Amino acid sequence: RGLLPPAARLVLRGGGGGGTSNADEWEVCEERAATLSFEPEHGDVSSSYRSEMGLLDFKEEVVANKIHVGSSDTQAASLVGGTYVRQRCRGTTVFGALWKREAAG
Repeated sequence: RGLLPPAARLVLRGGGGGGTSNADEWEVCEERAATLSFEPEHGDVSSSYRSEMGLLDFKEEVVANKIHVGSSDTQAASLVGGTYVRQRCRGTTVFGALWKREAAG
């Protein structure tokens, strides 16, 4: 849904001492363009949230339980590439539209 702006993360080293090597710090990610591919795992689907709630216009709607994300850009692939599994959460703002990346290996 458009460009994702640059992000940062707070690295908590937990040293607790006065040394600079243990200091907490912000890491700012570089903004770079990369093309990602999204491929659903065919045949592994479940009803969408709208279908589960009984909305007649969406009674046949399904979503992929697993999505494979990749990129020809090796850095992008290492950061976000992998297989994402649909979470079974309900009653949250995502209403069944949340996928979590499987652990590598």
